[in-house]
Amino acid sequence: MVKSCQIIYSHFPHLLPLFDILYYDDTKCWYRQPDGRRAYILRREGSSQGCPFADFLAYLVLDDIIKQIDTELHALATARKNSNCVSDDGLGTRAIIMSYIDDTTVSIGFQDLKFFLDRFKTLGAPLGCTLKPQKCQIMTSTNGYSPITTLHNQHKQDLLYCLETYCGGQTIGEITTGTRILGTPIGNKQFAEHFQNKKIQKLRNAIQSIHHLVHDPHIAITLFKFSLQHYVTHLLPTDILHHHNDATTSKHCSTTFTKTINSILTKHFINAIINALCTDNGLDKLIQKLKG
Repeated sequence: MVKSCQIIYSHFPHLLPLFDILYYDDTKCWYRQPDGRRAYILRREGSSQGCPFADFLAYLVLDDIIKQIDTELHALATARKNSNCVSDDGLGTRAIIMSYIDDTTVSIGFQDLKFFLDRFKTLGAPLGCTLKPQKCQIMTSTNGYSPITTLHNQHKQDLLYCLETYCGGQTIGEITTGTRILGTPIGNKQFAEHFQNKKIQKLRNAIQSIHHLVHDPHIAITLFKFSLQHYVTHLLPTDILHHHNDATTSKHCSTTFTKTINSILTKHFINAIINALCTDNGLDKLIQKLKG
């Protein structure tokens, strides 16, 4: 919390009173004893349980670390560019770091991979920011095959080191088909389709759960409006890109995925409206729900 306090003091001084209220004293960490009673221990570091401010505080520290590493990576790329090693991006293989709260993705060349992970460990460990092997993976290709055997010897050694040290080994740490970035599939066509099919099945399961557990049709409509209809629609742009050669000129999207989504959502919505109309004062209640 010391680092978070320093960042807030420098960049968000108006939040200091709130921070002091929440973390002026040691925080309580509650736990359940074997006899069922609850007790707590005091912690000098870390966020308190259930604190809505916790994610924001953690992000501030992560952001500070990433900015420092990004500056150093930029310097490495500039040095390569000045040495006439401009690479295919014309910038000396400049790394790109993307982060949303604690979800961080890096597009980086093999020559900077070891530096990035080692540097993150050096800067982050003292502040409580660590890489979890089960969540740290490296996508080396999207064709289903690992490029390790074709890499420069130093790049190969660095990649194997990073997979073993930070990702739990090559078997589970290396990705060669695709991955997910903020809920969106990034990879080859087969990976994207498999990802979409799993989402469709989860949508079907959610609809079945509503039919069996929610007996008020008006509540069902509310769940549809604010939850179900947004569950998979964010995947439609990626579906277009994977099925059309030129997505910018395509006027119609008629893939199996979009047809299935339209069919499922439309059928559910119509059924919910019919059920709502069959109840007492159903039309008035329905209009209010849809307006809300």
